[in-house]
Amino acid sequence: MSDISLCFTGENYGVGKSFIEKGGVSLSSKDGFDIRTSAGRNNIVSESHNYDIFINHIYGEQGEQLELLALVSDSWKMFGKGGHIFNTGSMVTHVPDYFNLTPSRYNSNKHATDEYCKGLYIKWKQGIVKYKTTNIKMGDFKGSKHIMEPGSMVTECKEYYDLIMWLYNTPENTLIGEIVMEIMWNGLPQHQKM
Repeated sequence: MSDISLCFTGENYGVGKSFIEKGGVSLSSKDGFDIRTSAGRNNIVSESHNYDIFINHIYGEQGEQLELLALVSDSWKMFGKGGHIFNTGSMVTHVPDYFNLTPSRYNSNKHATDEYCKGLYIKWKQGIVKYKTTNIKMGDFKGSKHIMEPGSMVTECKEYYDLIMWLYNTPENTLIGEIVMEIMWNGLPQHQKM
């Protein structure tokens, strides 16, 4: 990972394993970084200042991902910190029936977090903050609990890491505030094969 330091909320498997293999640091609940508690979120905020990249990856049923994003971004602003905050968004905000879900907390929380991210990258554009923010709307992760049937789309962990590095290394005057990422884990659909 060279001289770029990275931390993320999550465990050391799946996406986390990919980040750790590249030198990233896991801020996991078992180590006192539980997004479900005020103390855990405060620990994450404090620790995030030690890294160039913070990835707000873990989702919480009660809106904890949004709460953590707000706390980290406010703290980075207050201290004039640069760097890049990435939020793991969801395909449900890009393709509403992606998981064939009826209105749910998951959908509502992900939509609210999307909107908050938009406000953060506008603050960067206006020169109010030094850090960049990107919301990555992901498809399903290979190895996650809600893998769909074979042939469904899954985002490989290595490609997620590579995308983050590419976005982090964009020119100083460039910000991609939102991006959608899907990878077919079972290869291309039959009609797209050459």
